Amino acid sequence: MQFNRRLLSCGLRPVPRDPRLAEEERRVSAIFDRVERACPRLFRYSSRLTEQMGDGWMRNYLNTDGVLQLKEGALIFSLSHSFDGVYFGRESEWNEERSVDTPMCRE
Repeated sequence: MQFNRRLLSCGLRPVPRDPRLAEEERRVSAIFDRVERACPRLFRYSSRLTEQMGDGWMRNYLNTDGVLQLKEGALIFSLSHSFDGVYFGRESEWNEERSVDTPMCRE
C-alpha cells in the first residue's frame, strides 16, 4: 500500500503592530507592575505577560492560579476558577508611582 503525503504551507508576512495598542499595553503593564510591587507576597512568580482580553487586560500568576484584570477602570484579582474577586481599586489610583493602601497586601 502506498500513501501519498503532501505538505502545504503558506507564506506568512509580518503585520506591523498598532502603535496605539502597544502604548496601551505598556501603560497597563506599568500599572500591573505597581500592584505587584505593593503586594509582593501575592504576586510573586508573575508571568510578566500582559494580555488583552476583550475590552480589558489581564496578567496570570502561576503560584496562586490567579489573574489580575483591568476592566472598565477597575483592578480585580481573582482565582482562575472562581467568580469571586478582590477589588484592588480604580485604575486612576495606580496611575502614578505612589503608595496605595491595599488591605489585601498588608503584612
